[in-house]
Amino acid sequence: MDWIYSISQLVKSEFQKMPEDQEQIEGEALYKIVRSFFDEPLTVQKDQKTVEIQTSPILVDKLTTIQLRQCLSLVDKNLGETMTLVYGKDWKSDKVEEMRDPGLVYLLLHHDTEFVGFISIKAVEDNESHVLYIYELQIVRNYRRMGLGSKLLGILDQIVELVNSDPAYTSKFGKLEGLSLTVFSSNEGAKKLYFSKGYRIASHSPAVRYLRNRKIQPDYFILVKNKI
Repeated sequence: MDWIYSISQLVKSEFQKMPEDQEQIEGEALYKIVRSFFDEPLTVQKDQKTVEIQTSPILVDKLTTIQLRQCLSLVDKNLGETMTLVYGKDWKSDKVEEMRDPGLVYLLLHHDTEFVGFISIKAVEDNESHVLYIYELQIVRNYRRMGLGSKLLGILDQIVELVNSDPAYTSKFGKLEGLSLTVFSSNEGAKKLYFSKGYRIASHSPAVRYLRNRKIQPDYFILVKNKI
């Protein structure tokens, strides 16, 4: 839930950069698999009522300006204060560039006509591992604590399994070894959720430093979850 351009630039230093056309080609293959997964809406409980969440997969190059602004606005509402504190007041312009990375697949979440969140994912080479990288998992505040985040993470696990069972994908790009993401060290709620779902701090993540009687947290951690 915590990924801006400045963070991603640090994270990308760990990635084995693929040519942009290759990123886009794999993104299109990933999108086809993701699109086939969402035939039915997700159901969660809100105020003791069953709420249906529509999930709309879309490739980054098909994302409209309005949709991009909605996503950026949600990142700002959820994490804007932290972004500004850590990376300065101009973080948004850099974030927009990152949100347009070739190969990104978005999952836009709506309840009726209300925008309630989004995920952005991409297949990358991270520290010599081919993984599904979760760039963003952002949910509107009023739709949290309903199990939606947990359900979405479970779906991403299933998407990795679908990818790895698709010979057309794996013969061309190889299997996804797991999932990875970046989380602010100060975001205790997000860390608790990810750890409960089997994520752990990666060996190549920035680490906590201990100086005499003082513990210094890094700005962020890289988390991973192995699938094969």
